[in-house]
Amino acid sequence: MDSDQKTGVEEQPASKPDASQPVVAGQADDLREFLTFVKKYLPSMLWAGVLALVVVLGVRFYKYRVRTGNETVLQQLYAVAQIADLEKTAKRYPSAPAAPLLLLRIAKSYYVAGNNAMALSKYDEFLARFPNHIMSGTAEMGRAQCLEAMGRYDEAMQRYASFLGTSTNHYLAVHAVLGKGRCLERLGRRDEARTMYEDFLAADPENPWEFLLNEALVRTKEAPAWSDMPAATNQFFIPQPVPSPAAIR
Repeated sequence: MDSDQKTGVEEQPASKPDASQPVVAGQADDLREFLTFVKKYLPSMLWAGVLALVVVLGVRFYKYRVRTGNETVLQQLYAVAQIADLEKTAKRYPSAPAAPLLLLRIAKSYYVAGNNAMALSKYDEFLARFPNHIMSGTAEMGRAQCLEAMGRYDEAMQRYASFLGTSTNHYLAVHAVLGKGRCLERLGRRDEARTMYEDFLAADPENPWEFLLNEALVRTKEAPAWSDMPAATNQFFIPQPVPSPAAIR
């Protein structure tokens, strides 16, 4: 038979590996490398995670202690009513966020109790410790009213005038006008007091304290006896500490 003659059996091409089938040996190597990496670095990774968790929990616990500590202080301030209790609380928490308000409350409590000298010293202490506090104007007014109640009318009038010179739009401005006017009346300068009342009313006729100014005007026109003059009164508002989230932040 001719060697060039086909035998009738066709040769099959050599089979090629199916690219769609996974290469088991390669995957085994990758898995082995991954396990080696995990075995080598997993302890460090776990410790790092634990450490981060401890730090986060520690920070949160610290903030919780600060927040609850401030709430406790504020609750105590809200509950106590006696001056002695207020003084003890002030000494116990001298740096608490509510300390300035507590000091104002102590000062006013002394004033209401008739201890004007002690009230004056507390207002002075407030202004020395918290000169830039938002309630410093209230302390200035408290100091002026203490001086007035002690009969130191010249000093009180200067304090009222100083307050009006720097705090024209302060919510206590009308009380400073009334205080200064009372001092002028006590010093026998009723005409000056009357003019001041009239000017203030003309500039701000819708003032909610207009009725007090009109009462003062009537008083200056009727020229009452010295003993009929009203005593200084703390008619301004001193915020009381309350346990609210806004106050403890």
